[in-house]
Amino acid sequence: MDENELLYNVIKEATKIQLPIEKLKARLTGNPQQDRRIVFSAVREMNNHEYPELVIKKIREEIYGECFTYEELQQFSFVSRTTNYINNLLGETHKLMQIGKLTEAIQKLDEFIYSTPFLFQETDLVEYHNFSNPLEETLFFKDFNPEKEVMPIPNNQQYFALYYIYGALLFQFQRYGEAAYFLELASSLNPVLSTIYFERAEIFKLKKNFKPFFKYTNDALKYATSSQLLARGYRNLGFYYIEKDNLELATALFKFSLIFENNDMAYS
Repeated sequence: MDENELLYNVIKEATKIQLPIEKLKARLTGNPQQDRRIVFSAVREMNNHEYPELVIKKIREEIYGECFTYEELQQFSFVSRTTNYINNLLGETHKLMQIGKLTEAIQKLDEFIYSTPFLFQETDLVEYHNFSNPLEETLFFKDFNPEKEVMPIPNNQQYFALYYIYGALLFQFQRYGEAAYFLELASSLNPVLSTIYFERAEIFKLKKNFKPFFKYTNDALKYATSSQLLARGYRNLGFYYIEKDNLELATALFKFSLIFENNDMAYS
């Protein structure tokens, strides 16, 4: 590749990054409240760009100052630094869990979570969510039809993972009230993930509070995406109907669960 061709390719790739920025600038109205919605929508769209991290970074650098107050910009900066810390924290926690050091793992999360505020509170304009793939995002918009602008939390799943793992560890240590709270928080960040509902159902199963157990099991089944998850859901329902003294239906549900348990490829 000669120098001219190299220069052409560099300019071409740079244009891919700068062009959506210029288009976004042209859409701004000068009204901060309206422009926030425009910018939030653009950031969400840029997740599908060829270079999403670079484009979103330039949006923050070149456009956020026109739409947000100094205090809000400081918070965005704090969010970025904290999220990087969370990535490292989750990595350390995962290693401890792999070698069975659950006490050390939960102590690490305890220290961080109870000293750091949750930074993505819903506002009058925006709600924050984590989706790991386009299917989850599509299901969310279909089932929940949000009226506010939906913004992705930075660095993909890390805040969701933080509260999900912490909630699961709290459950293991029988801190059920805290587990319920943090699993609910994780569920609010991604309300179309089946495994979260199963975790929440287990808490109420242990408490023998079967109305929410039944509800969360059905929520889990609604968003189940594998044969294993479907099998678990129907087993839960079988257990529920044993408690309701409907042994015929319970037996049928347990048998039905085996269809999915024995067919790992059915929903892969």
